[in-house]
Amino acid sequence: MLPDLHEKVKARELSAHAAMVQAGLRRKTVTVPIDPPRRAEAIVRHLSIEDALAVVEGIRKEREPSHEPL
Repeated sequence: MLPDLHEKVKARELSAHAAMVQAGLRRKTVTVPIDPPRRAEAIVRHLSIEDALAVVEGIRKEREPSHEPL
């Protein structure tokens, strides 16, 4: 598996990061813009509805009165 990924990276068919994700050496990451509408678009584009709702729930928990505002 790793030699195949290495060949794909050398052929520029796959980025080094993507190959490492496929090999299980890194987790997939997403860059999220700071602009709220663009942030929402990125979340919708990369997450399932269940995962997006989990993000919303996490934000709600962080915003509860027991936490300080950002």
